[in-house]
Amino acid sequence: TGSGLKLLEQGLEDYRSLGQRGFLPQLLCVCADARIRAGDHARALELLGEALEISEQTKQGFFRPEMLRLQADVALALGRTDAPAARSQLEAAMALAREQSAVALEWRAACSLARLLEKGGELPKARELLRAGYGAFSEGHETRDLRAGRQLLEELSREAGRPPGTPQGE
Repeated sequence: TGSGLKLLEQGLEDYRSLGQRGFLPQLLCVCADARIRAGDHARALELLGEALEISEQTKQGFFRPEMLRLQADVALALGRTDAPAARSQLEAAMALAREQSAVALEWRAACSLARLLEKGGELPKARELLRAGYGAFSEGHETRDLRAGRQLLEELSREAGRPPGTPQGE
């Protein structure tokens, strides 16, 4: 992963050296996602902050829902925000994605929000959010995002059948 991250960062710097800002927010978001997967959450937050700032300056709204989603997930994981603030940001990401008719980005934000709701003890809301979102797809059920969301929905449904406080796997 280290060499891949270096290549991504080098490509980002090469793109910046051209003086271009078109697609820069999306490129920053891709680099941030790679950093998250590598466990470098602090660097991911830096990249996402820059992506959101440039997105706002240039009025490039495409991919903004994904930037907001990733930022909320990472900030929450690092303890840099609280659950209500993260929830608000995830709801904003979903609303913006819906406004843009970006159903895949709305689904990703819904999955993140469902995880947050589940952790906060709002299991029925989390399941309903995923059920409604998954039901909106008529195709693509074998894509990575839909498979992951379906798996999360199945896990939450199994949890609903366990007595409160029972650890998973019992």
